[in-house]
Amino acid sequence: MSSTAYGAEVNLADDFYAYGYMGVNLGSTPVSPKNGSQGYRFLTAGFSVGYQFTPFIAVEGLIVVPTSGKKDNVTSSILDERVEAEYSAYGVYLNAKTRGDWFVKGRLGLALSQFSYSADGYKDEDGNDIGFSYGVGGGYKNGQYSYELDYIVFPDVDNPFYSSESYEAKTISFSLSFQF
Repeated sequence: MSSTAYGAEVNLADDFYAYGYMGVNLGSTPVSPKNGSQGYRFLTAGFSVGYQFTPFIAVEGLIVVPTSGKKDNVTSSILDERVEAEYSAYGVYLNAKTRGDWFVKGRLGLALSQFSYSADGYKDEDGNDIGFSYGVGGGYKNGQYSYELDYIVFPDVDNPFYSSESYEAKTISFSLSFQF
């Protein structure tokens, strides 16, 4: 089906076909306390899988995990043992994006933020919080591949050792995804 708009023919029956995709990402995830204390910056890796229903709307699952732990200086000095902190996130999002090879993308969803401590000879402790998560990004689609730069804000998570302290977490990452 086609229509004429201002003398130009526009194809209304678009050649879009729904598709699945999966991707990997690498990013920097700062986790900072809301009321003082020490913050962390993790190098994170992630995996996503999604389904593009229309040219504009997709649903996506995302996992973000640290590539290594960071030493917690305060808790390490209290326990006289090296204590490492880690942050990970797991989310489900509704994504909206513009059409075309170059695109802008927004996301809104629910995510689980997890902050954990580990030390040799001690029981691992972790705090988990579920909440709203959102983000923006942009990228380039070249055939079956997409290259994206994303910024995502995760839900705050409570510190498992110090109940009065909670952390804000966000990530900026580069991802490569493959359409199937």
